[in-house]
Amino acid sequence: MPSLDFLRVLVRPAEVFDEWSPSFGVALAAVVAVALVCAGGVVLSAGFAAEHVGGTIRIDNPNRPPDWVCEQRQSHGNDSVFYDESCELPKQISFALGPFADRVVSGQAWVGLLGVLLSWPVTAGFFHVFAHGREGNGFATTMAYTAWGFLPAALRYAALPFAFDTALADWPIPQAREPLREGLLALLADPAVGWFSVLVLVTLVWQAYVFTEAVRAARGVERGHAATVVAIPTLALGAVALGRVDLSFGTSEAAPAALVLVAMGLVQLFAPYALAMLDIQTDLIGTRGGEDVEPAPWRVHLTRLAGVGFTAAGVVTLGGAGLVI
Repeated sequence: MPSLDFLRVLVRPAEVFDEWSPSFGVALAAVVAVALVCAGGVVLSAGFAAEHVGGTIRIDNPNRPPDWVCEQRQSHGNDSVFYDESCELPKQISFALGPFADRVVSGQAWVGLLGVLLSWPVTAGFFHVFAHGREGNGFATTMAYTAWGFLPAALRYAALPFAFDTALADWPIPQAREPLREGLLALLADPAVGWFSVLVLVTLVWQAYVFTEAVRAARGVERGHAATVVAIPTLALGAVALGRVDLSFGTSEAAPAALVLVAMGLVQLFAPYALAMLDIQTDLIGTRGGEDVEPAPWRVHLTRLAGVGFTAAGVVTLGGAGLVI
């Protein structure tokens, strides 16, 4: 295909997939590009956050020792073993909220990048399991076709900074760090701006259109069956968007647990047969006559579906689900 002709997949996916089998490498480049747009939208949003959030507050000085240390000095003088010159520092200092807001929002850029990249195998895994069809095509093929359904999402990622800016204009700025952090993350996940909500729904439907033809081509199923499979996550995501479900609860403290979930899920997504076989061989330890045993197809599919769940849970725990949707 000509270098730019693949963009026809956005308007005529059936025609394109009937004459073109996308390679995994090109598909990976497409998803990475969309993920970079998402991360870039978050970075631009951070600039708007810094503009809207101003002023300073008084906070405890982190460089000053606890009061009990300084009280010991007052009781025993400078010869006390508890003496610390830092006690001379003021108890409270000024804290600028604008730079803090910038750091909070820009810190989500890597979450958005990772969220989009991980959503790719999650989505492909769901389609691969439930669209039973051409068994000769492996999971990599399903991923290669599914990747192109992420392109419409780039529109909402690019529009996020402008929706975030609009939401901040009427937002009562909290004058404390934790409420400010939580509020900014909630607005970033859902700016609750009318035109942006419409854009989210339109791009979800557009993605479903491309996904349907991708599943049909990759799995060799009828268009109606492919549309039914694609409709399940599309309707679920649409309900989340319309219901204003808060998906911003991910924290940096939860990152290790989220990454463990992601690691477990990716192994199950990409190597379900090997994992199922390992489980069977472990169960057969101490028995005889099981050398030729192998997992049934339904068990392999169930293992991959578990990988979909674990990886998706990892994305949610990281706080990336709100950015991806």
